[in-house]
Amino acid sequence: SSLSGAFEGATQVLVVSAGGTDVADNHHGVVIDAAIAAGAERVTYTRHQGEAPKSFFDPMPNHYATEKYLAASGTAYTSLRNGFYANFVPRLIGLALIRGVLLAPADGRVSWTTHPDLAEVAAAILAEPDKFEGPTPPFTAATRST
Repeated sequence: SSLSGAFEGATQVLVVSAGGTDVADNHHGVVIDAAIAAGAERVTYTRHQGEAPKSFFDPMPNHYATEKYLAASGTAYTSLRNGFYANFVPRLIGLALIRGVLLAPADGRVSWTTHPDLAEVAAAILAEPDKFEGPTPPFTAATRST
């Protein structure tokens, strides 16, 4: 209930996706609704590229649901299609050791990105809110290694 007051006067709101997966889409919807109720004209959401409703990679179904919710909200929005966070590698390996399987793209190719690079892109898009409507192209690393 405090979010509407926190967003009061904001013309745009950046929703940084929740780290958990069990309730993330519900939390995202609450934040999106509060931003719109406070009068935000645009909501920008950080998510990953390659989301799918039945993905085995835990965050993807929530990103998919949140983007669909945001698109149906009727407000202007941008979904930042972030590459995979480089600092997430230790967690992926830890989960693989627990589960006995590494849940990543089948061909092993991943566009790793760093938070500072993604923050720079988000800031540029927030500075020019009309530049992107809906999903952005996938954000990848500045250089390609083979």
